[in-house]
Amino acid sequence: MRESLLSYVKTLSIVTVQSALLFIAMLLAFLPFAHAPGVLGITGGYLAYSLYPVLLYLLLIVAHRGFNRLSVADLRCSWWRLLAGIVAGVAIGAIAVLASVALIAFWLPEVSLELSGQSGSPQEWVILLANVWQTAFSEEFLFRGFLLFTLLHRGIRQHSAVMWSTLIFTCVHFAVKPPWWLFSTAAAGALLGYLYVTSANIGAPVGCHLAINLVFGLINRGILLQLNGAENHLLAVMISQCVVYLVIAQFVMLFHRPQVRAGGMLELHSGTLLPDEAQI
Repeated sequence: MRESLLSYVKTLSIVTVQSALLFIAMLLAFLPFAHAPGVLGITGGYLAYSLYPVLLYLLLIVAHRGFNRLSVADLRCSWWRLLAGIVAGVAIGAIAVLASVALIAFWLPEVSLELSGQSGSPQEWVILLANVWQTAFSEEFLFRGFLLFTLLHRGIRQHSAVMWSTLIFTCVHFAVKPPWWLFSTAAAGALLGYLYVTSANIGAPVGCHLAINLVFGLINRGILLQLNGAENHLLAVMISQCVVYLVIAQFVMLFHRPQVRAGGMLELHSGTLLPDEAQI
């Protein structure tokens, strides 16, 4: 029992350190993109962000090759599967946002989602889309594509792996204000983690992350949408998000359970490969 616990802690520690090294590599890789707006101008610089996922993809492959001894073929992570996963993830993310807004509006009638009447300037759209794009890809490739994948690959049980990756994901967002908003971050991390475990496709949590950040980014900036009355009920907004994210995560796992019983996803625990069927 003691040896098993020590082995468990050792695996968590090693994978977390390896993830930290990948995180540092991602930060260094982002430096040229961070300076791009100053060199190429606002529009050209932020458009350059669209190339960042390609570099992240290569870093992810190198990390799996070095730490997990897995080749590109082993990972089965083609751009076509990634695109299909993103589309599915965007749909799930949109449902999550709309459901959380509907819940808060039902709970507090004085809060309502309305059209803002502001379309936003092209520059505002470029900056918003670039930030949402690079955040979704970098965080999902790191926390789900590497950290969660590696924990599962090395024999950590699904729920434990998702909870640990969610904890690290939440800790990285420690600067969020107000501090209790971390509960919403944790709930989102759990949703993204279970979405990855269910789909075995990193594109799914990437798309979900994209949709959530984009819609709330539009609301926060008053572009196209505005959530009237929410500024006085932030705690209620956070609670509604937590409820919706966790409920959707539960539905996602209900879809997953038949695959587990059939053995379709047991490869995630065996230290071998992800299944062919098409991870938040």
